[in-house]
Amino acid sequence: MSVEESEKDEREEPGYRSSRRTSRARKRRRVGETKGKAATAARTGAQRFGLIAVAVLGVIVLGYLAVVGVNGIARWNAARNADTTPRPFEASVEDNAIIIGVENGDVEGFLALGLNEDAGNIVGIGVPGGAFMEVPGQGFQRVEDSFDAGADVSTDAISNYLGVRFDKYAVIDSASYQAALQGQDLSGVLASVQETNMSEEDLTRFGARFDTTATEDVVIVPLPVRPISLGDETYFEPQLDEVADLIETWWGVDPTLRGDRVRVIVYNGAGVPGIAGEAAQSLIAEGYRVVETRNAENFDHETTEIYIYHGDDLDGERVREVLGVGEISRQDASQDVADIIVIVGTDFVPPETDG
Repeated sequence: MSVEESEKDEREEPGYRSSRRTSRARKRRRVGETKGKAATAARTGAQRFGLIAVAVLGVIVLGYLAVVGVNGIARWNAARNADTTPRPFEASVEDNAIIIGVENGDVEGFLALGLNEDAGNIVGIGVPGGAFMEVPGQGFQRVEDSFDAGADVSTDAISNYLGVRFDKYAVIDSASYQAALQGQDLSGVLASVQETNMSEEDLTRFGARFDTTATEDVVIVPLPVRPISLGDETYFEPQLDEVADLIETWWGVDPTLRGDRVRVIVYNGAGVPGIAGEAAQSLIAEGYRVVETRNAENFDHETTEIYIYHGDDLDGERVREVLGVGEISRQDASQDVADIIVIVGTDFVPPETDG
């Protein structure tokens, strides 16, 4: 349904609908109503994940849960009971970062962290490597496998899933990663950086905060998962709704209200390997929710095409602005999977990245 032009012009971020602000008060009320529910559900999910780990993933994942699940959730519950929980703060991408634990090229897990500068807290969601989610340019897979295409792809996959923008990452060794999890203590974590896209200024700033924040002011909660068997493979579906109120409290985003974000499917119509993923990454960085990336039926598309199925013309115009190219048209269809479908043509030029 179209909105008035005056409302369109007031949108703060292209990937979010104008209804985002009007629903904020309602979402805030939901936080108060569901505080106890999320902690209980997260604990239940953590216990279930521990049992799954014994049967399927073994000691590594069980150790992950035993450390993050017990310490993180216990600390969060204690904080809630004492009414000293980290308060909502004005989320800024500048204060967000993904820490990736890697051993011999294999990912152990991800820490999606936010610095609450006002309260002096560091909050985060621990994402296990086996979590199954949409990866830009690669489809649904374990998020740990996305690391093969680059840490930036992993970062965008987690941003897309949580609905929180992360554009900074740091890859650290397994020992430092495990130490951070075991004690909910981030001091010294950035001393073992193997790879990062952070500037020296960012490394200094985050490092100083990590080193000086007391462990009682660090809260990292695991993202619960449930098993899905596909043939001989077992994947883990993240249970985002079980920690949704924490994400909203910490970052001001309710990840379960997907309607606030414009949903996009991106097709590779140019035949250039990885180009749909690069277009998807550009859209994710601007707040769009990419629900799928795949090859088009053919690779004969010289011009990028932007088809609007739901929403208004401004949504298509902003997608074109992000990509830099595209012919916009409106399509009538009964599908409700995506608001916009993009077929990337040979005219699309991926943005240059720092490297």
